[in-house]
Amino acid sequence: MAKQSKRKASSARSRVAKTSGSRRASPQRARARTKHLPPLTGLARDLFTHVLNSIAFENYRDCCAVDDLAAKLGKTSGRLQPAVRKLVEAGYVTAEGEVFPVIYPTVAALRQQDPKLSVDEAKAILAKARGG
Repeated sequence: MAKQSKRKASSARSRVAKTSGSRRASPQRARARTKHLPPLTGLARDLFTHVLNSIAFENYRDCCAVDDLAAKLGKTSGRLQPAVRKLVEAGYVTAEGEVFPVIYPTVAALRQQDPKLSVDEAKAILAKARGG
């Protein structure tokens, strides 16, 4: 009886080892995954879509200044502030400057939009958008 329980225990351990080992991602795969950002709605979605479209069409001049975005969307810059805050908190954009804020998408947001984009490629796109 003791031998049967030892066999069951060892076979159970080997099954757990086999299944748990196959579920783990290799370190390379784990690094290659993109961060999943929460879905956007309303004005935050419209704002982010405009920023991404401006970057996609290399229209960097109209891309990221909150005052310019407000004019394009027919809003005041004060009306966009809650949406900008929501985008920053969710990890979609970074905001630079206090008097004349400018927003840029994060690497994670660009990679979520285009999963084939590498981190270096995303950083290069952001450098162009920032004028560097």
